[in-house]
Amino acid sequence: MLPDPITRSARFGTDSIRNAVHTSADGASAARDLDFLFEQSRADCARFDSCAVLVVKPHAFDEGASGPILQALLDSELEISAVRTLALRTTDLEDFLEGYKGVVPEYGQWVRTMSEGRSLMVLVRGEDVVRRVRSLCGPYVPEIARELAPDSLRS
Repeated sequence: MLPDPITRSARFGTDSIRNAVHTSADGASAARDLDFLFEQSRADCARFDSCAVLVVKPHAFDEGASGPILQALLDSELEISAVRTLALRTTDLEDFLEGYKGVVPEYGQWVRTMSEGRSLMVLVRGEDVVRRVRSLCGPYVPEIARELAPDSLRS
Protein backbone atom coordinates (compact mmCIF):
# COMPACT_ATOMS: atom_id res chain seq x y z
CA MET A 1 0.00 0.00 0.00
CA LEU A 2 1.41 3.40 -0.98
CA PRO A 3 1.41 6.31 1.50
CA ASP A 4 -1.38 8.87 1.69
CA PRO A 5 -0.89 11.24 -1.33
CA ILE A 6 -0.57 14.33 0.87
CA THR A 7 2.37 13.00 2.90
CA ARG A 8 6.03 13.73 2.25
CA SER A 9 6.57 10.02 1.64
CA ALA A 10 4.07 10.07 -1.21
CA ARG A 11 5.42 13.30 -2.65
CA PHE A 12 9.13 12.36 -2.56
CA GLY A 13 9.18 8.55 -2.60
CA THR A 14 9.24 6.60 -5.83
CA ASP A 15 7.25 3.73 -4.32
CA SER A 16 6.67 2.01 -1.00
CA ILE A 17 10.14 0.40 -1.11
CA ARG A 18 12.33 3.30 -2.34
CA ASN A 19 10.93 6.03 -0.17
CA ALA A 20 12.82 9.31 0.09
CA VAL A 21 11.55 10.26 3.54
CA HIS A 22 11.00 8.36 6.77
CA THR A 23 9.00 9.74 9.65
CA SER A 24 8.28 8.00 12.91
CA ALA A 25 4.69 7.02 13.63
CA ASP A 26 4.71 8.28 17.23
CA GLY A 27 6.98 9.33 20.10
CA ALA A 28 7.95 5.78 21.06
CA SER A 29 8.82 4.96 17.43
CA ALA A 30 10.84 8.18 17.19
CA ALA A 31 12.90 7.19 20.25
CA ARG A 32 13.62 3.74 18.74
CA ASP A 33 14.47 5.28 15.37
CA LEU A 34 16.86 7.79 16.95
CA ASP A 35 18.59 5.06 18.95
CA PHE A 36 18.98 2.93 15.83
CA LEU A 37 20.14 5.71 13.50
CA PHE A 38 22.38 7.66 15.84
CA GLU A 39 23.77 5.24 18.41
CA GLN A 40 27.46 5.85 19.13
CA SER A 41 28.72 2.69 17.41
CA ARG A 42 27.18 3.87 14.13
CA ALA A 43 28.51 7.41 14.50
CA ASP A 44 32.12 6.21 14.27
CA CYS A 45 31.92 4.49 10.88
CA ALA A 46 33.95 7.02 8.86
CA ARG A 47 37.16 5.81 7.23
CA PHE A 48 40.01 8.31 7.23
CA ASP A 49 42.40 6.99 4.56
CA SER A 50 42.67 8.51 1.09
CA CYS A 51 40.14 11.15 2.06
CA ALA A 52 39.26 14.81 1.79
CA VAL A 53 36.60 17.00 3.37
CA LEU A 54 34.19 18.86 1.15
CA VAL A 55 32.21 21.64 2.84
CA VAL A 56 28.85 22.75 1.51
CA LYS A 57 28.72 26.31 2.84
CA PRO A 58 25.61 27.72 4.55
CA HIS A 59 24.29 29.66 1.55
CA ALA A 60 24.49 26.58 -0.71
CA PHE A 61 23.07 24.35 2.02
CA ASP A 62 20.11 26.73 2.50
CA GLU A 63 19.52 26.91 -1.27
CA GLY A 64 19.12 23.12 -1.43
CA ALA A 65 22.37 22.43 -3.28
CA SER A 66 23.42 19.58 -0.97
CA GLY A 67 21.57 16.86 -2.86
CA PRO A 68 22.98 17.74 -6.30
CA ILE A 69 26.48 18.08 -4.79
CA LEU A 70 26.27 14.65 -3.14
CA GLN A 71 24.98 13.17 -6.40
CA ALA A 72 27.88 14.75 -8.32
CA LEU A 73 30.32 13.15 -5.88
CA LEU A 74 28.68 9.76 -6.36
CA ASP A 75 28.53 10.20 -10.15
CA SER A 76 32.27 10.87 -10.15
CA GLU A 77 32.73 7.51 -8.41
CA LEU A 78 34.04 8.99 -5.19
CA GLU A 79 32.95 7.31 -1.98
CA ILE A 80 31.07 9.33 0.61
CA SER A 81 32.43 7.97 3.89
CA ALA A 82 30.59 10.29 6.28
CA VAL A 83 28.22 13.26 6.20
CA ARG A 84 27.39 15.65 9.00
CA THR A 85 25.46 18.90 9.26
CA LEU A 86 27.07 21.44 11.55
CA ALA A 87 26.45 24.99 12.67
CA LEU A 88 30.02 26.06 13.30
CA ARG A 89 31.04 28.71 15.79
CA THR A 90 33.59 31.35 14.85
CA THR A 91 36.23 29.86 17.17
CA ASP A 92 35.75 26.40 15.60
CA LEU A 93 36.02 27.86 12.10
CA GLU A 94 39.17 29.75 13.02
CA ASP A 95 40.71 26.44 14.12
CA PHE A 96 39.41 24.56 11.05
CA LEU A 97 40.68 27.20 8.61
CA GLU A 98 43.86 28.08 10.53
CA GLY A 99 46.13 26.99 7.67
CA TYR A 100 44.65 29.74 5.49
CA LYS A 101 45.07 32.59 8.01
CA GLY A 102 47.55 35.15 6.70
CA VAL A 103 47.84 33.21 3.43
CA VAL A 104 44.47 33.70 1.75
CA PRO A 105 42.99 37.22 1.77
CA GLU A 106 39.46 35.78 2.01
CA TYR A 107 40.16 34.02 5.33
CA GLY A 108 38.13 36.49 7.46
CA GLN A 109 35.25 36.45 4.97
CA TRP A 110 35.25 32.63 4.98
CA VAL A 111 35.00 32.54 8.77
CA ARG A 112 32.15 35.08 8.77
CA THR A 113 30.08 33.50 6.01
CA MET A 114 30.55 29.95 7.26
CA SER A 115 29.44 30.95 10.76
CA GLU A 116 26.12 32.33 9.42
CA GLY A 117 24.30 29.00 9.30
CA ARG A 118 24.51 25.25 8.86
CA SER A 119 27.17 23.67 6.69
CA LEU A 120 27.29 20.15 5.37
CA MET A 121 30.62 18.39 5.97
CA VAL A 122 31.24 15.50 3.60
CA LEU A 123 34.13 13.08 4.07
CA VAL A 124 35.00 11.83 0.59
CA ARG A 125 37.29 8.91 -0.22
CA GLY A 126 38.95 7.70 -3.38
CA GLU A 127 42.18 7.42 -5.26
CA ASP A 128 43.80 10.83 -5.88
CA VAL A 129 40.83 12.28 -3.97
CA VAL A 130 42.10 15.82 -3.40
CA ARG A 131 42.83 16.45 -7.08
CA ARG A 132 39.52 14.86 -8.11
CA VAL A 133 37.46 16.90 -5.62
CA ARG A 134 39.22 20.12 -6.64
CA SER A 135 38.56 19.34 -10.29
CA LEU A 136 34.91 18.57 -9.56
CA CYS A 137 34.48 21.82 -7.62
CA GLY A 138 36.28 23.99 -10.18
CA PRO A 139 38.03 27.31 -9.62
CA TYR A 140 37.39 28.95 -6.24
CA VAL A 141 35.82 32.12 -7.65
CA PRO A 142 32.35 31.23 -9.04
CA GLU A 143 32.57 33.81 -11.86
CA ILE A 144 35.83 32.27 -13.04
CA ALA A 145 34.40 28.76 -12.60
CA ARG A 146 31.49 29.66 -14.87
CA GLU A 147 33.94 30.67 -17.61
CA LEU A 148 36.70 28.07 -17.23
CA ALA A 149 34.77 25.07 -15.87
CA PRO A 150 31.06 25.54 -16.63
CA ASP A 151 30.21 21.99 -15.50
CA SER A 152 31.91 22.38 -12.10
CA LEU A 153 30.07 22.57 -8.78
CA ARG A 154 31.06 26.19 -8.19
CA SER A 155 29.87 27.35 -11.58
